Amino acid sequence: MKNKSLVLVCLLLMVSMPVLAQDAGMPKFPEAKIMIVVPEFHKGTFALLERDYLSQATWIIEGYSAGLPSVETQLIKQFVDANYKVVDQNQYASQRYTPEMEQVLKDPTGPAARSLTANVGADVLIVGKATSEIAGTVNNTTSVRTILTLRAVTTKGDALIIGATDATGSGADISGDAASLIASRKAADIAAKYLVPKVGNTLGGPTTNEALTAMANASSGKTRIAVMPFEDKSQWAMADWNLGMQIPDLIANELMKISSYEIVDRANLGQVINQQGLQQSGLFDSEGKAEELGTLAKADYGVFGRITEFTTKTRGGLLGVRGLGVGLGSEQAIVNILIKIVDLKTGVVLSTCEARADATEAVLGGGYVGMVFGGASFDKSAAGRATRKAIAASAKAVMAALPAKCPQCGAKVTGDDKFCGECGAGLEAVALTCAKCKASLKAGAKFCGKCGQKVQQ
Repeated sequence: MKNKSLVLVCLLLMVSMPVLAQDAGMPKFPEAKIMIVVPEFHKGTFALLERDYLSQATWIIEGYSAGLPSVETQLIKQFVDANYKVVDQNQYASQRYTPEMEQVLKDPTGPAARSLTANVGADVLIVGKATSEIAGTVNNTTSVRTILTLRAVTTKGDALIIGATDATGSGADISGDAASLIASRKAADIAAKYLVPKVGNTLGGPTTNEALTAMANASSGKTRIAVMPFEDKSQWAMADWNLGMQIPDLIANELMKISSYEIVDRANLGQVINQQGLQQSGLFDSEGKAEELGTLAKADYGVFGRITEFTTKTRGGLLGVRGLGVGLGSEQAIVNILIKIVDLKTGVVLSTCEARADATEAVLGGGYVGMVFGGASFDKSAAGRATRKAIAASAKAVMAALPAKCPQCGAKVTGDDKFCGECGAGLEAVALTCAKCKASLKAGAKFCGKCGQKVQQ
């Protein structure tokens, strides 16, 4: 019996020794050290190039040139913010664009990678490649897209891949090199959100950092709606108006009047759109970017729109030439807007609708040149009256599409509720939806005014 027990103990030791050896060879947080190497290449000409690097660069990709490692720098910042020890990138700067580094990229657990990490005492290697190129130029604004591929591996004992990710970042600016920097940093932040937890689980260290936590908790806790810039397909030319920006402004103002939801300040949305490398002309079909847009805008729901018609027709004595006219007549205006409401947390399209309105007004001279969009004179015109009708219809459609939740805390509410059962917030302005016909319901309604369906408690 004793011999059998001794044999069993020996077998257990033989099985566990490699594991113990590997665990002993892999320092845990906070002693563990991370090495991050991400060669970066730019297609085209950017001012981010550093001549000292170019003189040493022997690893050349056709059509691309070596640039400053902005992705690498941003990743280092994220891990340092999470209190990890990270190898100073100056220790391997001269090796970043070499054939040896190309071998490390191809085989991050191979001899070249082991030699590289052994020289600096790294326990985890995060290595990859970033490539950037111009996506387009509109109105003197250059959009750049960065594609990033990364792998994280342990370097002690049996080298193992502990994480692999791809990330894409977009940036826009009047300067191409600034746009490239924005895109690279964005891609790095997305990758860090995945890699920090992976490395933390392996080393027993933090699985997040203050910057990412602040981003996740930036919302005030109140349901927030972002009314994005609209695409303008109307070809309106009777006055110098930016309909793609001004109509969403009016919708945002209308939503603030009829709802208790928090409306994202539209002055900040331009920067959000630029960070994604998007233009107004492509926003309506950009729900694939919904989650990123929601994170940057700190919003729960997004309102996207396309202005398909904004026209005026005159009859009678008014002679109009690009907004100028004299005489008495009548004018008919037609405004048509396509609206899409998107859940920015999931990317799901909640509803699409068409807000169409027309109005007819007597006119006497003048025209629209010099008229302030949204002002008193505008509201009295045919175009203004039609616009206001379309705005009201658009805002009503947005409210009808939103889930029946308390705008203060997000708890579920019903049409009979006058106050939220969770936080006590008043629900007078909450737009509920009929379960049968999806018509908008007022808080406190017992039956749907459109189809007669009883409101379920």
